[in-house]
Amino acid sequence: MGQPVNLACSAAGYAWMATKKDEEAMRLVTKQGFGNHDDFGPQAPKTFKSLMTRVHAARKRGFALTTDVFLPAMSSTAAPVCDDAGNVRAMLIVVMVL
Repeated sequence: MGQPVNLACSAAGYAWMATKKDEEAMRLVTKQGFGNHDDFGPQAPKTFKSLMTRVHAARKRGFALTTDVFLPAMSSTAAPVCDDAGNVRAMLIVVMVL
């Protein structure tokens, strides 16, 4: 799609942040920002509370799910691929346009 991934508005971002401590995840989003809400889907989080609820759910499941977050009518699933030491080496992402 030619767009950079926004951590706060993507399944890949949620899945990656789920592998971090909450403080580190929030620091990364603070540095990148939430972005312009008009550039994302209607379910994109607008607050850290909403964002971290999604990150916690991804952490519990081991993967992230989104619908209408990155773009309207788009669903995504993402899971980290880790090495034996638990370091994230890749992200597996599946996207479906509804």
